[in-house]
Amino acid sequence: MRKVCPPIHSLTTNHMKYIQEVTYRKLPKGTKQYTEEVTASTPTAAKNFIQNKLGVEIEVIKNLTTIPPVN
Repeated sequence: MRKVCPPIHSLTTNHMKYIQEVTYRKLPKGTKQYTEEVTASTPTAAKNFIQNKLGVEIEVIKNLTTIPPVN
């Protein structure tokens, strides 16, 4: 029986985690800006993580994505 390996792109892109530095304000009337650093695969995933943690909607003002250091 032949073993089939998954495509390379599914191994490299689906599980990548990046450091997302998100600057946001709370909606609907938030004026204060907050900056938080989270580990997530996309900026949208980082936004969803923060919203779920806070229990409120947020507006992302700025998002900076960086690659974590290799150990």
